[in-house]
Amino acid sequence: MPILITPEVVTPDAPVAVDVVDVTVTLSQGSRSLELSGAWRVQAGAEGLDDPPLQLTTSSAAAVLGEFPGAVVASAREVFLPVLIRAPGGAAWRTAKDALRGVANPLNGSTRITVMTQDGRTRVIDGWRDTRDAITWAADTWGYDGWQRLGLLFRCPSPWWRDPDAVRLGPWRVASGTGFLGPMFLPVHLGQDMVLGDEVAIDVPGQVQTWPTWVISGTVDTVTATHEDTGREWVLDCDGLTGPITVVTDPRTASVTDGAGASQWQALAAPFDLWPLTPGSQRVTVTVVGADATTEVRSTADALHLAAM
Repeated sequence: MPILITPEVVTPDAPVAVDVVDVTVTLSQGSRSLELSGAWRVQAGAEGLDDPPLQLTTSSAAAVLGEFPGAVVASAREVFLPVLIRAPGGAAWRTAKDALRGVANPLNGSTRITVMTQDGRTRVIDGWRDTRDAITWAADTWGYDGWQRLGLLFRCPSPWWRDPDAVRLGPWRVASGTGFLGPMFLPVHLGQDMVLGDEVAIDVPGQVQTWPTWVISGTVDTVTATHEDTGREWVLDCDGLTGPITVVTDPRTASVTDGAGASQWQALAAPFDLWPLTPGSQRVTVTVVGADATTEVRSTADALHLAAM
């Protein structure tokens, strides 16, 4: 017996006004930057500004129907920018190309791609320009009225678009033992009530878990950082180490270094659970043994987004 689905009848109304999303794209490398405006124009067909490809890994077992879900894999992202160079002559064209090389030379490292919308939302991603298919002298890339069509392809190992400014957590400090005019007044809590040993509510923007970097300075014997919502924590023995001590939790670059830049990974207690921050609200506690008025713990983390806008 056939199943019939009756489509909903829609009566056309007046045409919907289209809100065109106008963006500004800037490339930067080191101290140099190039806004793709003026002699440069970003054309329709840009790719890599939306959600990245995410793939679920699965495993199977004999005599089991179906598969077991594993982890979600986020591959490197490719950002493609089709652009036009408008140049009245050879000298102007060479100047424009030199400006591009100054901000997109993969031999000099990554290029930061900054996308800003009309309403001021700004996000960035770092990638290396891929020039394997950059055929810029083909006849069909040139126009008779002084322009050349180019395709700029960047490969971004981290597929997330980020806010240009990191999320700053802390500083955590000790609470003052006396008030402003002595013990008759209430104790003063420094660091926006982020007092060592207190549970602190933190709100992290974005849609992707992020791995914070911690900096510990002043007098410290041991530091314990606890993610209260999951119960995960790491413990660092700072006795005898020269500060400030930096703890990078990102699994790709995880490290513990002292003030001289030397690795101090052995000071981290097993099981080395350098936990991430999840998007949204959560609770964090930082506890220090051997703290005094000079002790301070700070942390920064990137706000990670699936898309550029």
